[in-house]
Amino acid sequence: MAKVETKECTIYLKNEDIMTFDELQQLAEKDLKIDNLALDLESLKTPALHNKWLKFHNQYTQLLKKAEQDLARLTREKWEYYTGKGRP
Repeated sequence: MAKVETKECTIYLKNEDIMTFDELQQLAEKDLKIDNLALDLESLKTPALHNKWLKFHNQYTQLLKKAEQDLARLTREKWEYYTGKGRP
């Protein structure tokens, strides 16, 4: 379990919640295979696959926004400290 600490709170992420890029690619390759002989069944899978990948997109977009906010906060705090405007 990964631990992410911020000033406001501590977030615990399960290691299985975060996938590497290679794992995502392998999963995509598996999901994108289409059986040309059973197109009717494949079309029924579309909403479930859309939901699955939308959840991944939302999860990683949220992690990216959090990282960008943390970077901006740290940049501001360091700028304030080194210019003498922040607290020591």
